[in-house]
Amino acid sequence: MDGNAVGVFIPDRTATFQNGTTLQLEIAGWEDIPGNHTVPPNVYILDSDMLIPQLNRTRRIWVCLPEGYHDSEETYPVWYMHDGQNLFDMATSFAGEWQIDEHMLSNAGNTCKSIIVGIDNGGAHRMNEYAPWYNFQYDAGGEGATYTDFLINTLKPSVDGVFRTKPEREFTCTGGSSLGALIAMYQLLEHPEVFSRAALFSPAFWFNQEAIMNLAENAALPSDSYVYMIAGQNESASMVPLMNQMNGHLLGSGLSTSQIGLTADPSGAHSEWWGSSVFTDVYDFLAQCDASVAVTNARESQWKLYPNPARDSIALEA
Repeated sequence: MDGNAVGVFIPDRTATFQNGTTLQLEIAGWEDIPGNHTVPPNVYILDSDMLIPQLNRTRRIWVCLPEGYHDSEETYPVWYMHDGQNLFDMATSFAGEWQIDEHMLSNAGNTCKSIIVGIDNGGAHRMNEYAPWYNFQYDAGGEGATYTDFLINTLKPSVDGVFRTKPEREFTCTGGSSLGALIAMYQLLEHPEVFSRAALFSPAFWFNQEAIMNLAENAALPSDSYVYMIAGQNESASMVPLMNQMNGHLLGSGLSTSQIGLTADPSGAHSEWWGSSVFTDVYDFLAQCDASVAVTNARESQWKLYPNPARDSIALEA
């Protein structure tokens, strides 16, 4: 139920309708989500308990609409992002929000706007749903394909039916952080007929390393696909080498260096605050808001690490 800004009960409201009238409501907060809410009016809860029939679970779904959505008949690309509770609202985030709603509002003057859909993770089910293949060491994973089926065949038709979207693959992006990036990479590789772009923050390729690399090595992505991989240079020993390995597979699949953003940030960290700090750059590149700037930035961030895997000595080439 909706409440005030700190999640406290408010009485039921009534309204009288007449032909041709429009009623606009602002939800200040939710009774079942107490805390310091930081969502602006353009962020909505599409469904607090959307059924995932493929897994017999429910999930909260967020939608961030672009500035001016209600004042036009324009249609928009859609980004589907995992770990939705961390994207928009401080009160629901695990360790700080990504402030994607603020980023999109600050980008309001840009003609390159999108609808951002946030899918909450399943808590205890997160590792299972975000890993396409089972990991014996962690005794988890293997539901990624089923979770992806939910996104494609249940959630996406609902979003396309309610909002003014551009439903075609060339306007559909998937993105996430860590295991959320792993499932996003899988979705692009396995379903290029649905997704043309993937935003990968600190990708946890290590969790399903052999399988995801084999899938990428044998992929044939459409020529209009784009991928951005970004991580902190010192996040883990495997992060940079695995991103470099994936970059090689993507180049082998037919993508050019101008279609792959690849950044190892010396100050980067495995955290929400860092994801927030680089989100706009990733968005602008994948949405191709300014193609000349995006391509230049992507080329400047390209690097090669060899041999891979590293032995007693390595070379880093910018």
